[in-house]
Parts: sequence; C-alpha cells; structure tokens
Amino acid sequence: MFDLRSYSYDEMCKAFKTDRNDCIKKKLTTLGYTFTTSGRGKKIQFEIVAYNKPELYDFKQFCIYELGYDIRTDFKKLYMFYSKFFFDEELRKLPYIEITRRLEAEIKISRQTISKHINRLVNLNVLGLGEFFYYAHGYDKDGNKQTVSISEKLYKDGWSEYWTGKETNYDTAISALVAYVCGYPQKVPEKIFNAFEWDKIEKLKNIIEKEKKENGENI
Repeated sequence: MFDLRSYSYDEMCKAFKTDRNDCIKKKLTTLGYTFTTSGRGKKIQFEIVAYNKPELYDFKQFCIYELGYDIRTDFKKLYMFYSKFFFDEELRKLPYIEITRRLEAEIKISRQTISKHINRLVNLNVLGLGEFFYYAHGYDKDGNKQTVSISEKLYKDGWSEYWTGKETNYDTAISALVAYVCGYPQKVPEKIFNAFEWDKIEKLKNIIEKEKKENGENI
C-alpha cells in the first residue's frame, strides 16, 4: 500500500522493480491508485491522491500468485464459477455439461472452460479425484436435454450391450447402448479437496466470502 503523498522515480522503480514510467503508471492504475505526475524521465514525481480498491482485487491476486492464472483471465467469470464450485459439494459430483446447465442462469461457461479450471486445481493438488458417480445424458419426455443419475450396474450393463454389438454394426451398438441406459452413459469422479492444501483452500474460500459480503451477495 502507498500512502497519499509524493513518490520519486527511484522509489517507484524499487517498489515495482521496473525503470519504465509507463509500466509504473499502468501498475498504479491497476492497483486502484489515482495519481498525478510532474517532471519527466528520471526526474518524474508521482503524487498519490486517492485509492479505491479494484473489484475482486484480493481474488485476482490469489488466483494469479497462488493458482498461476494469467492476468488476462476473465476473473469475474472465474469468481462466479468458484463461488459456486467451492461451496457446493453436490455440484462437484456432476458432469461438466450438467454443471453448465445448473449455472446457466447466472453464468455462461462451457464445459471445456470448466474442465480447464478443474484440471488446474487437480494439477496443483488442490483437488483430488474421489469415487465415481454414474449418469446418463439424454432427453426428457418433452424433448429437453437432461442428465440423470444411474446405477453402476446399469452403466456397466449398457456398455456391455455396446461392446457385444460393436463389431457387427457400430451405429446399431450405439443405439442399443442409449436405449438400454435411456441416455448416453458417463462415469464422473467426485472432486474432493486435498487436506494437505487445506490452508490454501480455506484462504480462497474466505476471500470469496469476503467479496460476497462486501458486494451484498448471499453467502
């Protein structure tokens, strides 16, 4: 944090580890500081006149420095996803396509993007993969897409039907699989938090809860 006072070129170079005035100005703006300048080159003076904390600042900083996200990430969308994913155990058991449906009223996010976020957390050992849950993707009686839970036995029996008929006719085998299971079957591992990274997990959750409180959102 900078105090509301004047700073020399040398002070700013030391603080931001750069000797470029344009970079210093950009970083001050990004951090939420309002400032004026006088002089040029190495004789420039930076007068800090106000500070307004940027939206989601703590969340952005955590994601960049703790989770390795690029500064060009859409942090608003990431925040909205994590604010659901980290607090909803049932959501962490679902296939990605079903997660997109559950969240579509609040956030438009593809299953590919969800996969990238979750893979990042797995690679950082923040998440681990637990027991499998079984689903069938199909349509309800009104023709709307749906995902329903199925048993492990039905999942295995459906694929058995597929492998039995695959060598004869692939299209027929797929149809038999979908008909048997009443949808396309998929097994999905539950995403569970790694206890060894609990401090990091709790820190992120606390940041999200603080942001929600400051923005008047439901926690």
